[in-house]
This record gives sequence, structure tokens and C-alpha cells, in this order.
Amino acid sequence: MKLLLPLLLLASSAFAWNANEVDFPGDGQGWDLGTTNCYKFTGPDGSAEWFRYEWTAGANDSDYNFKMVAGNDFAKDYGGNLIFQKNELAILYYQPSGDSAAKLSGGVTSGKRYVFTAKDPGLANTFVSVMEMSAAPAAITGVSRNATSGLITINLNGAPSAEEKVYVRYTDSNWTYAQVVRASVAGSTATVTIPDIKDGKTYQWYVMTSTATPDKFHSGFATNALTLSWNNNAGANYTISGVQRISDLTINGASGGYKTTKFFIDEIAGEAQSLNVSTTFNAGTPPTEVEVVTNLNRRDKADQDNNGDGIPDGILPPARDVAGQNETHYYKAYAMTNSSGSTWTAVLPVTRTGAYRATVRYRFSPTGPWFYYGDRDHAVVVSPKKALEMTLYEVNPLTIEATAANQGGRSTFVDLLGAADGDGDGNDPLSLDYFNTIQTNCLWFQPIHPTGGLGVENDPATSTPYMPGSPYATKNFFAVSPYLGSANTEASAMSEFQTFVTKADNYSGTVGTINVMLDFVANHSAWDAVYGQGGVDLGFTGSTATSIPANWYSRTGDYGQPATYFTSLADKDKAVAPDRNDFGKWSDVSELYYGRYSAQWRFDSYPEADRPHKNEDDVMDWNSISPEVVKAWRYLGYYPVYWLQQTGHSLSNSTSGTYAARLAADNKGIDSLRCDFGQGLPNQLWEYVINKTRSAKWNFVFMAETLDGEQPGYRSNRVFDILNESLVFNFTASHVNKESDIQSALETRRSNYRTGAILLNITGHDEILPDNDAWLNATRYAVMTTVPGLPMIFYGQEQGIQNYNTNAGTFHYDGFETDHELNFGKRIPHFKKWNRAQFWYGGTQPPNNTGMAQWHGRVNWARLNSPAIKSLNQYYLDLKIGGGAPADNIFAIAKYEQANASPAFKDVVLCFANLFEHGGAHLATSSTFDVRGGVGDPLWNLLGLVNSGARQYNIRNLASSNANANVWGTARTGADIYSNGIFVNLGGGTVNPITNDGELAQYLKVVDVTPPPSSPPNAVYYQIGTQGTFLWTSNAGPHDNITGWRISIGTTPGGSQVVSNAIVSGTSYQFTGVPGTVYYATLRAVSATGVESGASQSDAGAPNAGSQTSPVILLSAGADQDGDGTSNEDESAAGTNPLDRSSRFAISDVTRSGNNVTVSFPTVTGRYYHVSSSVDLVNWLIEDEPTARNRAGTGSSLSFTDTNPGGGRKFYQAEVTSAPLP
Repeated sequence: MKLLLPLLLLASSAFAWNANEVDFPGDGQGWDLGTTNCYKFTGPDGSAEWFRYEWTAGANDSDYNFKMVAGNDFAKDYGGNLIFQKNELAILYYQPSGDSAAKLSGGVTSGKRYVFTAKDPGLANTFVSVMEMSAAPAAITGVSRNATSGLITINLNGAPSAEEKVYVRYTDSNWTYAQVVRASVAGSTATVTIPDIKDGKTYQWYVMTSTATPDKFHSGFATNALTLSWNNNAGANYTISGVQRISDLTINGASGGYKTTKFFIDEIAGEAQSLNVSTTFNAGTPPTEVEVVTNLNRRDKADQDNNGDGIPDGILPPARDVAGQNETHYYKAYAMTNSSGSTWTAVLPVTRTGAYRATVRYRFSPTGPWFYYGDRDHAVVVSPKKALEMTLYEVNPLTIEATAANQGGRSTFVDLLGAADGDGDGNDPLSLDYFNTIQTNCLWFQPIHPTGGLGVENDPATSTPYMPGSPYATKNFFAVSPYLGSANTEASAMSEFQTFVTKADNYSGTVGTINVMLDFVANHSAWDAVYGQGGVDLGFTGSTATSIPANWYSRTGDYGQPATYFTSLADKDKAVAPDRNDFGKWSDVSELYYGRYSAQWRFDSYPEADRPHKNEDDVMDWNSISPEVVKAWRYLGYYPVYWLQQTGHSLSNSTSGTYAARLAADNKGIDSLRCDFGQGLPNQLWEYVINKTRSAKWNFVFMAETLDGEQPGYRSNRVFDILNESLVFNFTASHVNKESDIQSALETRRSNYRTGAILLNITGHDEILPDNDAWLNATRYAVMTTVPGLPMIFYGQEQGIQNYNTNAGTFHYDGFETDHELNFGKRIPHFKKWNRAQFWYGGTQPPNNTGMAQWHGRVNWARLNSPAIKSLNQYYLDLKIGGGAPADNIFAIAKYEQANASPAFKDVVLCFANLFEHGGAHLATSSTFDVRGGVGDPLWNLLGLVNSGARQYNIRNLASSNANANVWGTARTGADIYSNGIFVNLGGGTVNPITNDGELAQYLKVVDVTPPPSSPPNAVYYQIGTQGTFLWTSNAGPHDNITGWRISIGTTPGGSQVVSNAIVSGTSYQFTGVPGTVYYATLRAVSATGVESGASQSDAGAPNAGSQTSPVILLSAGADQDGDGTSNEDESAAGTNPLDRSSRFAISDVTRSGNNVTVSFPTVTGRYYHVSSSVDLVNWLIEDEPTARNRAGTGSSLSFTDTNPGGGRKFYQAEVTSAPLP
């Protein structure tokens, strides 16, 4: 602990002490102010008011005490820090009325040298350093840099001690941000290269030595106080003058630095997209090499240590200078091609989900330094398509099915299942089947972990701490709160949670697998947090009950430094959370420390224009990644992996099997994290967590809370799949009424986030509802389900809950038994104390909620079953037929699965929602919408519609009681729709019940109902045996989606005695019949919408060898149907007609002319003919002339001439085969 003394808060004014007026008396060097004087020197910052005292310990002393004294007056002494750390900046408390020394942590060692350094101590608390080393500090005697290679060489007056490190400190931002890089020392020479030099940047740098590690250089003052020797070019610093050569970098259409490209892919389906990179150079000497440098598709290397520094490369990425065109490192280089003059291009495949970065680099020679584009990388976020395919239901599991607002009445995970799955308490309004009813396929659980017991806010009703306390004050990240288990133990809670996830994974309702999203609070924890099983698994501790160390937290007064101690809430320097102070602090949690970064609030106050949470510099101070910070990052990264493993996932992405089998395997376990206050942590940390998790489960989804919107939203969009951002305030605070306002809010985000997905919620656990009119709220929810992102229902919203209500007789309308908490001026359902959802039960249900859950279910079903609605592709319907804008109380948007694709093949849906006005009556509204899109018909073309009188369309309301029913009684032609638009009427419940189809929302799927072209049934006019086959060819045009055929087969033309209306997906059908019988087919093409073509039939007459559409007669193989003496089977082999006596295979003529004999016979195409001879009618041999073998039939007579018949008797035989003889 530190001894806390009464402090005199005096101004830290300069006193300009003389050298002998600042002393460091102590146990080993004596307490005599006359012998412990400092010497005064001019420091690296140019100030002449630095003081230093050097001392070599004569003996070991583990309990070494010391003070600093100013003015040679012990009444002006400094001490009180009982855990003063070596080799870092630490505080000495000014205590003129006290007399407590400071205690040097670890004491002193005989023979070691100690260097005490302070700057101009005023009569106030002062920060000083004490550095420990084995020998006197080395002096820097010379510095040089090779401009070609970039190598810096530092000469010393001798070899430094093991503790003394040589650094180059540099900046490209005029010291707004700075880094140090450690040099390699060999004897009295050190060398180093400043890595990853940026194009066009001017660097300032100098050389220094210190015993401190880089994480201790948390400010310029700290760095100077920890500097032993330095060379900063006499105060001017050394420079590297940059010349900007790259004029532009464009990636997928986004030009310039700090841009983001978003992709959504399905890895199992093998989907791949392209990252198109183009960079242009200014005039000047052209580079010899240009490369893209990125970690795209390399998520599996995030937790590897391929550079051997002992730290996963996703936590501390190696310098990109080491990246080559190989598979070694986390980042890889890809050659760019000089496509035209000053422009270089590359195309990279996008195949794996993850959070990535990309930039370009160039150089002028194979051994020269690389130069990198811009200050900030281009972000490449590759999300699983699943992020666009979920509908969320936020729930507090303790409250949702509670029977009373107390501990005994709480609900647990087993209560979220049905009676058949173990919920046996007889109170079962909620189950997996309920989620199927409302068609929500992802459950967001508020934090499920044990909570802390320190600093818990008091309940005003009892003057005792809230019970069970805030779930956002996590005590153990690797356990489930015992309250969530029926036995009130962590073990029972874990078992119930695991069972629930397994049941959700295997759910077989129409909603499909039900995903689970955990609410992960990563920026802070309870004051008394423990490592839990995660700490044991990672080897950080041997006990789950070990407290997380103080230096995993931020320090009071400077959140950019780790804390040093925590004894109690009254004796600590652990900082309260959050780091920022513009919306208060939370007394029950402390801020976790992940290093220093540009968006961090280090100090208590900033000018409003400079508040760090709006900083987009994208800077991570890599020097702040200390061993303890590395542990904290690993601990955070292990969280999703641990919970995946606990809930049944193999921690390996599938690589083989059917699509369904692989998806089932990859879907196991939890599915998503909602990262509470995710915007407040560095993106580099989230990149590591995301990529580490995706290496185990590629379709894991990450959502960031970023309620500030604007810059924090842009920043979070660079790593997260979904943003839980400020859109909700448009509904809860601004009370938007008009379509134009909603469209503006949505399109601003679509543009800013480059199609990044957002949470589409109208309320939540810390928000009010837009209105007390639940059906007005429903209209806003309908809008949310039509646009890209993640629609969300807050539990009770679908049951019609209202805002906090204290009126007698209507208090229960808000849906919860316990009074609401006042949160930032808003009354929200209480989750810090026991509560009960009472909207399930008769007598306490909100008013006018009949049918509301079913209505939400239909709207959600429409979205989940429409590829178009879930997609990113959209076009606002802002025009009406005749000119002007449609009614502004209708939200209208066209969604399409694929641009320019016919609705016969791809999903096209026109979505409409009635926007009831706040404070107004429910009204009907209507408009006739122009679906052409203006000049050039851009929308018409995107939707793939055809302006033709021959093309017919209808619409089906997906959000209705019958999503397969056509809305229009008579189909409309494309020409009609093109000219006259689509009329939409939303009744609003003014005449019909509000729950009737189409009263509030219509999701109109455009279906092509044009009868497809028919296909005639083709057949060979006879077929041998009892099996016959009809074949056909599809006559589909580009807008005809024929999905099958309906075939009937009978023994009379048009008959169906044998086969009646069989559905066939292919283009042939085999039937069984009776030899000697003639069969006729009737065929109809069937479109994807179930529309049939006209009938095509076999010829009505007898089987006809000359017709492709002949009926079929089946023949017995051994019979002779035409009585010509040749069996049906032989005639089939010969290719002759078994129905025609005159069609038979026989030698037609044999003639002799001199020594030649000519044999002639009829042939058919598709057969091969051979001529044999015999002199005894027993032994037959094929003639030896080339024309005697494998003669192809021509359909006419062929002749063979035997040129050597001999003088005796000779017999000839012709043979026919269906294939050539060997």
C-alpha cells in the first residue's frame, strides 16, 4: 500500500534551486543533507533545472528508505510512497508536516549503482525516478545514419551494463505521438533502424539510454526523467526529411487514408470477393517495387509468435518491414503491377472473415528502405453473412420469467426452455417455441457473470446495496452467476446455461438455429474481480479465486498508466470507470488498462474540441504493451474462446462435409458478443480478439456499443461487424415522424459506415420507448426490419409495454413490477435489483397488445425468409406516379437480392410501413409509387423488371397471414406497372383490426407469374422392354424460371391412366408399361411461382419413326412385332424399324466382276458395319480389306468389294454393331 498523508495542494511553481539544495538522503547513503547533494544539469528537454544524485550501494538492504529534500531543509521533504518502483517515474508526496520516508520497492543491492533524477521540485507532490544498474551509465559519443539503408549507428564510451538499454526515440507528428525502438548492442556500438517509414513524413529523432522498459515512457517528462545519456543533436534533434511520392491510394472505390471497406461472406459456401487496390505516384524517380501489405485472410496467425519476441503477433505486430511475399508473418506483402504510367494495381481475394488492415509501400532498390502510405491504414472488415441474417431479442434472464421480484422468484436459464426441456415450475410463458413464434433467432443476454460486492450503489428504498447488483460489474468473466442456476450455485448455473445453448443450437422450428449473444463488459470489472478459470487456463494463476492484479487497471489521475496498488476502496490508485468524465463515473467498477492509445481519456478534463473519445488518429502506443498488458490482452482474447468451448464448439472451423453438416458444426456454441462500451478500447485490441476468435469460429459476430455515434462510430466500424450506435436516439429523443427524417438518419449512417451494419433498435435496456402507443412503436420497428443491420426487440416490446407509469391502475403498463431506475434522466426497467416481467400475465398486461407478438413474428418472418430484405441492396421509393413525392407518412424502400437480376430468379421486395405520428391519431395512408426511379429508369433496371405487355407480375405480402398468396386478383403486365406504378394502401387499423394483413406494414415480394414456354415431350417411337422414357428440352427465356415440369402419361392421347400429374425437376421421365401398348405424354412447364405453361402433347397418331414427338410403343425383346422374321431386339440393334416389315437388315446384292466380288446392304446412321466371309458356313473371318471393318452407316446402301475372292465357293455375311469393334 501507499501511505496516504494529508497533502498540501500547493502550486508546483519553479524554485530554481541550486545544485546543493536538492538532496536524496536515505538509509545507505546517510541522512546527512551535506553529503547527498544532487548535481544540476541541462536535460534532454533543454531545461537547466534537472537534478541528479548517483550512489553505489555498499550493502544489501531489502528495506531501503529514502527522501527527497529541497532547500537543505528537512521541513521541505518528500516521501510517503511505500512502494516506490525502480526504473519508472513515481511520486514522492510533499509532507512538510510529516516525516514519512519513501520505501524503494525491492530494496538495494550491494555494488549496484542508483541514479535519482528530479526536475525543479516545487513545494508539492513531485514525480522522480530511481534507476538501478550494475555500473556507471555509458556515455553516447557519436551518432550517424546511413541515408540509403536507414541504419543508425550509436557509439558509446564503453559497453553499457546489462540494465542500460540504448534507444532511438522518434516522432513523425512533432512529438504529439512518439515511440522508442531499442538498438542492438555489440561492445560499445549499437545499431537500429526506425521501422516502417511513412511516405512524405518528416521524422525527428534522437538517441538515449535508460534502464526503463518502453512502457514506462508514458510522457515526454517521464522519458526525460528516465534518460541516462542522450544525443539529440544539441537540442535540435536529428531529422529524416520525407518527400511525398504517393498522391493517392484507392481501395474498392474509397480514396485516401483512414477508409474502411466492408464485406459479408459465407465461408462454407466458398464465397470470395475482391479487394481492388490502386495507388498513384507523383512525378519523379519511379519506384522499382510497390507492394500491398496486409493481414487480410491471415486471422489464424493472430495468436502465433512468428517473430519470436514471446508475444502473439496479433497483440504486438512485427514491423511491417519484415513482411515479405511469403507465409511467415502476420502481415504479408503482395506485388503490385505497374498498370499504366504512375499507377500500380493489385487485386487480392477476400476469403476469410476477420478484422484486417491494408496499406501500400514502395522502395527504389532491392536493399533500400520501404516507405509506407499515410498515417492511418485502410481497414478491411470481413464479416460473416450471419451478421445480416439475425433478428435480436434482448433479455435479462433473471427477470424475464420471474415469478416474484425477489431472489426466490428469479428466473434462471432452465426457465427459458419449455416444459418438455426441463422447465417444470408450471410458469412457462417463455420458451424456445416462443422465440419461434416471434421469429427472433438471436438472444442477447445482459451480462450473465457473477458480480462484485464493492462500491455497489445503495437502493434508496432500503439504504442497503442493490441486490443482485449491476450485471455490468463483472467479478468473474469465466463463470455464470449462481443466481442463474436453480441450485443457486455457479456449477448449476453453468450447467443450465450449457443446456440452454445446446437446445438453442439444435432447435428445429421454422426460425432455425437460435443464436446466443453474450454481453461482454471488457472496459471495466468489479473492484474485487478474480482471474477465474481463464487465468488458470492461461497459466497466470493456480487458483480461480486469485484477484486480478492492480496493474491490470488504469491509474487514478492518469488512465494512460497502470495502477500500482489496491488495498480497499479507501486505499488504492486503481481508477474508477469509465476513463472519460463527461457522463459520470460508476462506483462499482474499475477501468481495465490495455495500454495507451489515441482515443483514451488519460486525464480528468479536456477542452470539448479535444476530447479523446472523438480522436481518430488510430494510434496505439506499442511501447505501452508491457508484459502485464500482454497478459490482459490474452485474457480478453480468451473470453470468447472459453465460452465457445464451454458451449460445445470444437474450436476448429469445419473443412469438409455437406454444407448443412458443416454449418451445424460451425454454429455450435455461443455465436456473438455485444461488446459493452466497445468504442472505448483500442481497435488494435479488438482486431486481435476478433481474429483469434474467428480462427476458431469463422461466423462469430461482434457488435460494439458506440452510442456516441460520429467519430467513435467511424472508429468502431473499422473492426466490428455491427454497431450498437446512436440511431436509437432518433426514435426515443427526436421522435422522428416523417419518412424523410428516418431516411436521412439511415442514409447518413450507410454513407459514413460504407454499408457497415448497425443495430436497428428503437429501445433497449438503458433506453426508453419512443412512445406509449405500442402500435406507433411497432411501425418504427417495421422500418428497422427493412434495412441492413440487426433488428432488435427489447423483451416486452413485442407485448406492448409502455414507458414508466406511476398512475394508479395503469402502473403495470410499463411491463415490470419494480420501479424503474433513473438513468441519465430516463426511467428504464431496473436491472440492479430484483425485478419481474409482468407483461405475460392476465391483469398486468399492457393495453391493446392483442395480436402484437404475432404481428412482430410475421414481420420478422418476412425478413428472415427474404434474401432481398436482409441484403445491402436497396433503393428508396421517393417518387410517385404523376410526379412529386409520395406521402411522407409511408416509409417505402425497394430491396433486391441481386442488381439487374430478374425477379423470376432473385428476390425483389418492396417494403412499406405506415408511420403513425407522435401525439396523433392512427391514420390510413396511401400512395401510388413509381418504381422506375427517375430518368434512365435506374430502379426499374436494378429490379430486373421487363417493360412488356407479355410479361406478367403479381405481389405477395411476406408479412401477412399467408405469405404465398397473390395480392392482386389479376396479374399485371410489366408495361402496366412501368406506366402506372404500384398503389399501396396502409389502413392503420382505422376500419379493419390493426392486426389485419397490410394495416401497418406490407413487404411486397414481386413475383413473375408469366406462364413459362411449354416443351414438347420427345421420345423414341418404340422402346424395348417394360420401361419407357419421355425427354424434353427447356425453352425457358432469360426471365423464365422453370423449376419443374408436370407430366401425365396415358394410353390415349392426352390421357393420364398410367401417370397423373407427376412433378419432375429434370428433363426426362421414365415410366413402366406393358409391351405392345402405345403411350402418350402430356407435359407442362412449371415456374418458381407455381404458374404452369400450356400443355404440350405427344402426337395423336401411331408411333412414327419420323417424329420427335411420337408416342411410344413398348416391345418385347424376343417378339417380332412386324412379322419380318427378325426379333424386335435384333431390329433395335440393327437400327431398323420393328414396326415395318419392309425395314430389315439383309444383303441386298452380290455381284462379280472379274476377280472382284461386291456385296451391298442397307445402313442406318449411328451404326457400324462389318463384312465377314466363310468357305464352310462354320468358320467366319472378317475380310482383310480396310473397308470390311467399322464402316459408319450413312442412311443409304453401302458396298464392299472383295478384291481377292479366290476361285472356290465363298459365303459373305454383313454384321451391324452400335459401336466400333476394337
